[in-house]
Amino acid sequence: MFFTVKAGMYICILIIGYLSFAVADCTFPENVTGLWHSADRGEITFNATSIFGFNVGVPGLTTMDFNCIDQSGSTYLLQGVEFINIFGKITRFFLCLEMTKVNDDVFYYYVGTEFDNFLNDYLFGRIDEIATITQACNRPTPYETATYIMLIRDGSIENKTAVIVCPDPILAVFENVTISHGGSSQSCASSTLDVCSDRTQMNFTLKDPACVAPLSPYSSADQFTCVHYLKVENTIYLSAWNLDSAITEPTTYQFVCFALQQIGDVVYATETPNFCTNTTTETSPGTNRAGTVGNSMTFTSTSATCLTVLNVTTEAPVVQDLTPLYALLALPLWLLLSLLILLAIILFRKFGCICMKIKCPKRKPKPRPETPDMDVSRGETNPKQAFSMRSDVYFKQNGMNISLFRPKKALKIFPMFDASWDPSALPFILPLPKVEPIYNDPLDIYMRDRLPRRKSALSLYSFDAVFVGNGNGTVTHK
Repeated sequence: MFFTVKAGMYICILIIGYLSFAVADCTFPENVTGLWHSADRGEITFNATSIFGFNVGVPGLTTMDFNCIDQSGSTYLLQGVEFINIFGKITRFFLCLEMTKVNDDVFYYYVGTEFDNFLNDYLFGRIDEIATITQACNRPTPYETATYIMLIRDGSIENKTAVIVCPDPILAVFENVTISHGGSSQSCASSTLDVCSDRTQMNFTLKDPACVAPLSPYSSADQFTCVHYLKVENTIYLSAWNLDSAITEPTTYQFVCFALQQIGDVVYATETPNFCTNTTTETSPGTNRAGTVGNSMTFTSTSATCLTVLNVTTEAPVVQDLTPLYALLALPLWLLLSLLILLAIILFRKFGCICMKIKCPKRKPKPRPETPDMDVSRGETNPKQAFSMRSDVYFKQNGMNISLFRPKKALKIFPMFDASWDPSALPFILPLPKVEPIYNDPLDIYMRDRLPRRKSALSLYSFDAVFVGNGNGTVTHK
């Protein structure tokens, strides 16, 4: 009876737990469903809300299934389906993961839960309570970049969807590779590394008989495929897939992590089983969860390189078709024009033609000033008035009273002008008067004889004299 009641209590707890999972609003990234290979936990299976077959180090358990119960962005809170009863207290297990998608077949994640010595794993235990995401994700952030853990979809290595070109520092053929084990002073040399025959693979050739485990790259075939890498300053953390047909830990591992840094012609590297730790550098290898220490390596004597060379080609400029853009712009313009026309029709029908209602004041033409009669003997009376053909040359249609001459100063009347000259009539010049000598005797006779000169009929004083005819052909001066 006791066993039945106890069993019934456990069943009720499980039912309550599953009901709590069912109402949880938490789903894993899209396309994650299926069988995956974890660099830390081996083979695990995903569906939209759960993980199955997750290897754990909890005493009495080897694997555990987890359900997602809470989510914050790419951070997921998982609760273990299994629990333990210690002195009548139910202890549940929680795990925090931060997942990042590389492509549909490659993910990597960080464990956000600190290591628990009592549980012997990166798990958070809670008695009779459900942990929150803040409680279970107790690892300080930001997480160390090097500590990422790879997730590779089953079969993606074979079909090359999870394979990448290895990083630039190792795209070469190194004729001298030295390997030393981190846990001893032993080393082996005279090995080679070829990454040019296949730029996605690291192919080691161990020529030294001393290069045996642990002085080997944790691979029986000594071949790895590059799957992903992250860079921190000058150090590259490369996750590689072991191409061995069978894995036998702790001699060989499915995943290894290389920390690489190139200084001059030398590449310094370390190899850590599974994944890099927070203490892994290019000169100091890390230790995995099982306590296996990694290797240190140096790559020298480059005989060939196979870096990617970008071919720069000159292509004709692409002429973009702007017809759709013009059509898009024409539509609002057409609508605006239609609205304006419609508004004009409405206003015309309501108010009529506005141009008929606007009365502009008529401007009376200013009479042009007539040119006054001029007295050429007096000249202009306004000294500021300037000569203008428009104002001074004036034609009268009736009478043809024309004035073409307007002097600036008074004219002096010479004998060559007619005394009866009318300013309103056209001026005319009289013919020159007859010129005759004043004296009858030549100048040389006068100078020679010194006699009084003989005046002619016209003399200087004769302009004011009166001449009277005598009837006999002579003129008498008075």
